[in-house]
Amino acid sequence: MRTLLSWVRAVMFVASVLVLVPPTAAAAQADGEGILLMTPYKWSDLSDGQRALYIQSFLETTSFAMYRRDLPDAAQQDFSAWTVCAETKPIESWQPLGWMIKGELKRTAASQFMETASIVCREFRGKDLKKRPPVQLVSRSAWQSRGLRDRAIYVMGYIETVYEAGRTMKRPDDLRHLDICLGHQVLKECWGPWKR
Repeated sequence: MRTLLSWVRAVMFVASVLVLVPPTAAAAQADGEGILLMTPYKWSDLSDGQRALYIQSFLETTSFAMYRRDLPDAAQQDFSAWTVCAETKPIESWQPLGWMIKGELKRTAASQFMETASIVCREFRGKDLKKRPPVQLVSRSAWQSRGLRDRAIYVMGYIETVYEAGRTMKRPDDLRHLDICLGHQVLKECWGPWKR
């Protein structure tokens, strides 16, 4: 029960952040933008540990999105390469270069990490790697020891990664549904009681 309450608090914190996010993410897709929860200004205010947590969320979520028990051999090799990369590359390898170098301040951190993944993980592509389970970088006990702000940062990484994965796979209906869910249902259900 305590874990559930902590999770609800984290979701409510993220929902309060979402109040600041305009519901026009579908229009922003054309420019490579998306649901922008983690802005460059918020990113610069995070501690190294909190940045690492967002990146771990990105790595775990991407792994989970890629994973299937019955992957064809080529896809299994890509998944294994991703897993080895996520588990072995230093967190510092993942940087939001679009913000830093290109000045693309309206892009999600997740979209920038997806863009640089082929560079960060290039040494693992095409190698004969054994079959692996999905990446788990944040253990249950580590999650439970996190505070509300840290959990919200992880959830932000999760949401932005899911959004970017849907955009990359060109699934506009899923993106529209996520946009509606985040823009309306979450805010109504989570934020509504706090208005009173």
